[in-house]
Amino acid sequence: MTEYLNYGGYPRVILSEGQEEKRQVMREIYTSYVDRDISGLLRLSRPDAFRKTLALLASQIGQLLNMTTLSGQAGISAPTLKNYLYYAEKTFSIALVQPYFRNLQKEITKAPTPYFVDLGLRNLVLNKWGMLTEANDLGFVFQNLVYHLLCAKHPGMPVKYWRTVGKAKVDFVVEDASRGGIFPVEVKFGALRQPAVTRSLRSFIEKYQPQEAWVVNMSLDHKLQIGATSVRFVPLYALL
Repeated sequence: MTEYLNYGGYPRVILSEGQEEKRQVMREIYTSYVDRDISGLLRLSRPDAFRKTLALLASQIGQLLNMTTLSGQAGISAPTLKNYLYYAEKTFSIALVQPYFRNLQKEITKAPTPYFVDLGLRNLVLNKWGMLTEANDLGFVFQNLVYHLLCAKHPGMPVKYWRTVGKAKVDFVVEDASRGGIFPVEVKFGALRQPAVTRSLRSFIEKYQPQEAWVVNMSLDHKLQIGATSVRFVPLYALL
């Protein structure tokens, strides 16, 4: 698990022996992606600006994107940023997760949250290759992994997030008709010992009354009931 969170899942990287060889292969993939694929598509005059944009996105996985702030930090215009994001997503470098909402006045409805398609690429552009140690950083990378696993287990079904202006939040909302339409997913990095449902998840359950809700964590396998909603504590291995 730690190796995947650090090095990602590119086959060439996985099959390489030793950290330095893995790093070299990942650098080659990244350089080829920016200098050949993206530069060819966008005819980039400033590949460094695209690299900086990727690094800024990598530092903000799982967080709401402020487009004005991001364009300023990257030193590019808002239209250029939108173009970069469009092609980064279409070339399967990043995924921009959109909000789930029904009440436009009470829920945040515009800003996407970014995730990387490959965690090794994300760590390389931040120069954290093989060096993930901070709990907060590991938490967001773990959340990124859970996003991929949810997409894999529910192919073709939208995976979104939920936020309200009152700062209630749920990491993911999967639109799955087989589970009554939607089910929320909270991600908790760490080995939970006791089941606990956060105020935000309870708020979502009270508002939407889904048949099922998940709390994905490292080890706890448990189930409890909140009203008509079955809350499952899902260990990561159950998603693999």
